[in-house]
Amino acid sequence: MIERIFNIDLTTWWAKKQIKKRKLIRIWDLVQWNSDADVFIMGHTHNPEVLIWVNKDEKIKTYVNCGDWVENCTYVIIKDKQVRLRKWK
Repeated sequence: MIERIFNIDLTTWWAKKQIKKRKLIRIWDLVQWNSDADVFIMGHTHNPEVLIWVNKDEKIKTYVNCGDWVENCTYVIIKDKQVRLRKWK
């Protein structure tokens, strides 16, 4: 009834919230599992994004999800010790 009155999609909102929560837990587990790595590159969720943070040892950590090639046309470049998320033009 709330969805009809306010014209919102609570199911989609809730699903996106749960996906984001699971993703953050997965990233945290990955960082805890391999604390020696500085860059984590994944590509499962199809949503291109980059997260950068400083851990407790004051080391810069980077998480990159390269997205997908079909819908977003995104990819990752590693050059001169820098990681970049790019979109094909």
